[in-house]
Amino acid sequence: MKTCEITGYIKRIEQLSGSLSGIQEGHWCVLSESSHLLIHVQSVLKMPVGETDLLDGSVGRHWSKYRKNQPWATHKEGKCTYKFPDGRYCHPNTYHFDELGKYREWEQTIYRRTIMPDYLERKYGKIRG
Repeated sequence: MKTCEITGYIKRIEQLSGSLSGIQEGHWCVLSESSHLLIHVQSVLKMPVGETDLLDGSVGRHWSKYRKNQPWATHKEGKCTYKFPDGRYCHPNTYHFDELGKYREWEQTIYRRTIMPDYLERKYGKIRG
């Protein structure tokens, strides 16, 4: 039986639940919501991502920019704490559950179709998937 090495994003997803803290009840964060994109990039597209590559940071920045001044974005952003596998910390934004459907629609129709391919091509070259 052939085994594969758990690397990059997959390792980050594996340890996500124990490293993400401080999300208020009724809120979510892009890091956990975008985890399927991270797995897709590494496992399906076979991109050579490392533990410190930040596709999830790209998703978070673009979502924050997109939701700014939207009439449905009525709740103030919160913060949570995430500890990377290498020991660094960051404090991603959190959002009220009211916005989760808007985020998922945006991720599927805008981020995944246009922003993510551009990001990956700039960072790694031609996309293989």
